Amino acid sequence: MSRHLPIYLRTLRKHSTLTLGELALLLSMSESGLSRFEMVQRRPTVDLVVGTQVVFGAPPRDAFPALYGEIEGRVMRKAKTLYERLEKRTDLSATRKIEFL
Repeated sequence: MSRHLPIYLRTLRKHSTLTLGELALLLSMSESGLSRFEMVQRRPTVDLVVGTQVVFGAPPRDAFPALYGEIEGRVMRKAKTLYERLEKRTDLSATRKIEFL
């Protein structure tokens, strides 16, 4: 799947031959709510992201590439900030955290 499109929920649903109503039922949401997610009018919720992985076996990186990329970028920027703070310390805890990062 291309990383250029923000969401692949509709593609996954169509590929599985599920109707909007059937997938909405599986994900415990309304058809109109699911439609808004498919049309990228609403941001995916945690329930939708996890539910999509359960139903289709598609990891969030594949099903919601734009959202995943946004969150990944934010976490990586924070990790860099934390790394830079830890570099100034010499204790064992800081060393272990630097190794982790």
